[in-house]
Amino acid sequence: MGITLKDRLDDVEYKGRRLIWLAIYVATVVAIGFFLHNNIGSIYKFGMSIGSIFCKSQYAKSLFDGEDYSDAYPLFAEVSDEGYDNALIYAGICKERLGEYAQAAELYEQAYQTDIYSNESDYYTLAYSIACCYFNSGDYINALSWADNSTKGNLSEGFNLAGWCHFQLGDTNSAIDSFTTAIDLGYTEGLYGLGCCHERNGDKILAADCYRQAAQAGSQSAKERLEELELTEGQ
Repeated sequence: MGITLKDRLDDVEYKGRRLIWLAIYVATVVAIGFFLHNNIGSIYKFGMSIGSIFCKSQYAKSLFDGEDYSDAYPLFAEVSDEGYDNALIYAGICKERLGEYAQAAELYEQAYQTDIYSNESDYYTLAYSIACCYFNSGDYINALSWADNSTKGNLSEGFNLAGWCHFQLGDTNSAIDSFTTAIDLGYTEGLYGLGCCHERNGDKILAADCYRQAAQAGSQSAKERLEELELTEGQ
């Protein structure tokens, strides 16, 4: 059977498609070559930047893991300035473990303003860390603000910290409310704070009961305070 006109037309169409794709391929290669030729400096700098950030962050992490927070901090701070947002958290932890709580809080706050986390619950945990830093620095007003932020995620430890903030600020009734909520959520450490509130209000019986429950739950501070209270009552 010979070659028909349709066969010839199909062959021509096939070769035509091949030529079109070849032209597209050549044009693409030329365009890429032109782009690389004109942007090679920027591409090189970008690649070096990414490599530099990675190397610095890995070295900083190794120092961090070795508890060398003084040397790890400046490296984390540097790579955070270069766009590595997660470094802000590590930088904050370094400052916190060095006892520089106000600076740690500021770094955590910067991280809070970024899209560093995908889960909303992680932001409540970060808010709690910020509150702890402010509390440890003696800034109870900012500590309370961030502790309240963390309670939006129903963090029991956030309610407990809010209780201590209220207590330090002299608002014993609000402290009792916060400690009670923490306890209701299963945070037994709130019992010690609740005992301190009742003792401040002059109700030593309720205070002793709270201290006793807290001591049974493992609180050494509550155990010591209960012994002091019983000793005072026995005199």
